[in-house]
Amino acid sequence: MPTQKKRFPLDLEPEMQVKLKVAAALKGVTMRRYCIDIIGKELDRNDLPGDDATAFTKASFDQLIELRDKIFQGRKSPSDSGDLIREAREQRTEELDRLSGS
Repeated sequence: MPTQKKRFPLDLEPEMQVKLKVAAALKGVTMRRYCIDIIGKELDRNDLPGDDATAFTKASFDQLIELRDKIFQGRKSPSDSGDLIREAREQRTEELDRLSGS
């Protein structure tokens, strides 16, 4: 069974998108292929550890739980994280509307 690919949406400034389109066209490949190739080259160049080093293990999970307990010290968040995200989005939208004069 082949490995399922994951989507990676990316918001780009229009100028960067044009540069990517031009660079991909000069290489004779799609923007998608060009981006995958340059990301792969950058990751290889940085000598990142192999998959084993980045695997999420039971020990990693235990460390995460320990860190969470240390940070929250037994307290619970007063509200749902979804509510916090929605509130932050609303604030951001209001700020953008204010700045754009809408």
